[in-house]
Amino acid sequence: MLTMLKKDFWYDLPKELIAQEPADPRDSARLMVLSQKDDSIQHRIFHDLPEYLEPGDLLVVNNSKVLPARIVGVKQPTGAVCELLLLRQVKGDQWECLAKPGKRMQPGTKVSFGDGSLTAVVDETMEDGNKYVTFYYDTDDLPEFTDYSMENRTYRYMKKEALYPFGFGLTYGDVFAEAAEFTEKPQKHKNLKLKCTVKNEGLADTDDVVQVYIKDWKSKYAVRNYHLCAFKRVHLNAGEKETFEIEIDKDALQIVDEEGKRYIDSDEFSVYIGTSQPDRRSERLLKRKPLELRFNIE
Repeated sequence: MLTMLKKDFWYDLPKELIAQEPADPRDSARLMVLSQKDDSIQHRIFHDLPEYLEPGDLLVVNNSKVLPARIVGVKQPTGAVCELLLLRQVKGDQWECLAKPGKRMQPGTKVSFGDGSLTAVVDETMEDGNKYVTFYYDTDDLPEFTDYSMENRTYRYMKKEALYPFGFGLTYGDVFAEAAEFTEKPQKHKNLKLKCTVKNEGLADTDDVVQVYIKDWKSKYAVRNYHLCAFKRVHLNAGEKETFEIEIDKDALQIVDEEGKRYIDSDEFSVYIGTSQPDRRSERLLKRKPLELRFNIE
């Protein structure tokens, strides 16, 4: 009896050839037809499928879904980059995963993610090459449930580096902010107006989200880091750039003091425009840095 393993179907697929979104309309997707008579191959469109169906044929529909859980870490203690794709939960914190590079991730291998608060240990290699992996979490830095302080809660107050920061991974496109400027001089009690140019350097059309964050540099009541104050979804064809306007609500300049009152308590700010928040971890993940506009208001 012939044994068929998943690894028998592994092959190189260039990233630029992977579809970033479904075909529109859906039945315009490509269809490869392999002839059983002479092994010839035809390249057709999916809506041509009925031409190849005969009475009595069995049509198998694949309704499986991909679990969006691909994580990249480093092998301990070598620091080699490795990847795990979570397939299914076995029990508790143990998952069945696809591992890359699989041959170098044998039972006992330890992988660290982000700042090290999340680690994984390979428990077992299955016959088909998949791995059973158990995840461990360091919760020492999490506040007590009885502590209502915002410190280390949400991206605005975190001191430590997040594994995957807020705003990361909204799309798989290669989009970045190329230029940005104010169209009007920033003033108190008026909405801020920006003009931004973004470019898609990827090889595929994509939808992406341009994110705008603001940082108060002077008020003692300002959030520790920065906060999201505006965003805009854009569609860009491969290689295309687009210029558009974004308006930031004037309330984004305000703080909330200890009595719960809201008001502007500073005259020096920065806004950051890009496809992520302006933290070092996001910059390393995306290999991109948001644009910064530093300004004063009167």
